This record gives sequence, C-alpha cells and structure tokens, in this order.
Amino acid sequence: MPNPIETDFKLALALGRLAGRWGQAEIGVEMIYTALSEMPYRKAIISFSFHKSVATQRDIISHLADETAWIAEELRAEIKSSLKEFVDKSAKRNGWIHFPFGVSTADGTDEIYKMTRARKGDVLYSKTPASHKLITEFANEVSELTSRLYRAHSLLMLSYENKSAAQLLGHNPQASSSHPHDIRGLLAAPQLLPQSSQN
Repeated sequence: MPNPIETDFKLALALGRLAGRWGQAEIGVEMIYTALSEMPYRKAIISFSFHKSVATQRDIISHLADETAWIAEELRAEIKSSLKEFVDKSAKRNGWIHFPFGVSTADGTDEIYKMTRARKGDVLYSKTPASHKLITEFANEVSELTSRLYRAHSLLMLSYENKSAAQLLGHNPQASSSHPHDIRGLLAAPQLLPQSSQN
C-alpha cells in the first residue's frame, strides 16, 4: 500500500505542524498544573509526568482548581473549560498522528485516506478522506487552544502574585485575588501565540 507520508510533502508538513502545536498545548496543561499544585517547580514537573492519561490530567487539575481559594470563579471555570477542550481534541489528534494513511486508486484517481479503527461492530477498519488542508485546519484549532491555556496560566500566576502580596501585607488572600470583572476582561484578550504561515 503506498504511503503518502513519503510522497506528499504538504501532508507530511501539516502532520509535523500538528505534532509540534500539540506539544505546545501539552506544555500549557503542565504549566497550569504546576501553578495550581503550589509545589516546588521540580517536584511539580516530576509528579505531573506520572499522569499520562489526558482524562486524568483534566480531573486532577479540575480538582486542584476547586481546592484553590485564591483564584476567581471565572478563572476556575475557564481552566476547567480549556481542559475539557484539550481532552476533546486529544482523540482527534491521536487519530491524525497514529492511524495509518493510504492512497485509494479504485476510481482511477489517487485519493488520500486515513485508516480508522473501531472496537465494535462488523467493520473494524474504515477509510476516512484526508488531506493536508484538513490537518492544517485542525492544527489551527490546536494553536487557538494553546493560546487559551497559556492565557489561563498567565492569569493564574497573576492571581498567585496577588495572594503572595496579600500575605506579606497580612490581608485575606481570597479577598485580594483578581477581581471577577478583571478576569473576564483578560480572558477575552487577543491570542498570545501568533499563527504561523499556512501552506
């Protein structure tokens, strides 16, 4: 079976871009965990590395967000929502990266497809149309998600700094955390990560 990854440069480039952007999204999730855990940086990174499942990562970060009194409710909701989006997109990302590609010539023309696999039903393998454009569209969605995760992390760090300053002044950390209207404004800020040129 011909492997279009070896012959279609645009397809290979789009897959490489997707893999790289997903790696950035994973770093965003890790940074949020590190901030919420309030562990020393090295311990946080090591402990997070044991949580391989994206669903587990979502659950533990959501729990930490619920247990963190110094963040505004809007930020807590944004963290949970962005983690849900991360989990939702992970299955599609895995399909693009891990399932094999092929070329169908049944109708006399070459058509690239993606092999998909099911665990139930009579048909365990099926073919789904694939192209570099479809992959690039999804890679752009991942880039937007990454900006969302990084923005949430920046707000977490701001809230943490407010809490630390309040403790030094002897104030209530919860009362001195970022105000809800400030959080809403910052959550609506433009994307932090620039889009790269598209092919």
